[in-house]
Amino acid sequence: MFLATIGAIAIAQEELEALVNRLVERGEMAEKDGKKLVQEMMDKRKSKTTKLEDELGKNVESVLNRMNIPSKADVEALSQDIAALSKKVDGLKKP
Repeated sequence: MFLATIGAIAIAQEELEALVNRLVERGEMAEKDGKKLVQEMMDKRKSKTTKLEDELGKNVESVLNRMNIPSKADVEALSQDIAALSKKVDGLKKP
């Protein structure tokens, strides 16, 4: 779903650029104004894409949590604990 949304946004951006180019060619819009409009739309798209990525990450994390699947942070914390315990065991083995 996320990739489909990004694809739709990319297509919309291309269509906007084509529309602005046609308006500039017809003299209905100044080139400077057209570039400014396209840039504003690209900035909005980037902002919305970032927001969608954040929301998707939270949703995935929530689903994994409900399924009782450990997150990357959980696995890394366990790895650090195992490494610390291994050092302690190695220290106890040495006379």
